[in-house]
Amino acid sequence: ARAASLDGWSDALGVLGRGARADLPRQQTREASIAWSVELLDDSERLLLSRISVFVDGWTLDAAEAVATDDRLPVNSVFDALDRLVDHSLVQVEDTHGGSRFRMLETVTQFARRLVAVDLADQRAVRDRHARFFQSGLVLFDAGGGPATLTALGDRLVPDEENIRAAFDHLLTID
Repeated sequence: ARAASLDGWSDALGVLGRGARADLPRQQTREASIAWSVELLDDSERLLLSRISVFVDGWTLDAAEAVATDDRLPVNSVFDALDRLVDHSLVQVEDTHGGSRFRMLETVTQFARRLVAVDLADQRAVRDRHARFFQSGLVLFDAGGGPATLTALGDRLVPDEENIRAAFDHLLTID
C-alpha cells in the first residue's frame, strides 16, 4: 500500500517541474526542498498536510482535528502528525493570546493543495468539514448576549476571517 501511495506522490511531485515556474531556479529549489521534506513523512502525516491546505491564513488544533479527520486519519493522530509537520518546517506554530495557531507558507500550501486535488472526493469531504466547522462556530453565537459576547465573538472570529469566507464560498457552490 505504501508503494502505491508513493507512486501517487511521485506523480504529484512531477507537476512541480512543469509550467512557467520551471524556468525559475529559486522556485524549483524551494519546491524541491518541500518535496524532499514531504517524502520523509509517513502516510498519515502526508494526508494531514494535504487536508490542512484547506485552511486560509492559519488554524487551531481543534480546527485541524475537526476538518482533517475521518476513518483514514483518526483524531488521536492529528497532534503527533502536526508536531512532525512543524519539525519538518512544513507548518509553523505561533503562540497567540488565544492559544496556539498553525500556518503554512504559501508555497507549502500550494504544494499541499496540488496533492489533495488528486483525490476529488477527499477534497470535497475536507471542504465540507471545513465549512461545517466554521459555520457551526457562528451558529453557536447567541446574538442576544450583549456587548461582552460581541467582543468575545470578534476576538474569536478575526483570526479566522479568511477561513470563514472560504467556508461560505464553498457553501455557496454546493449543489
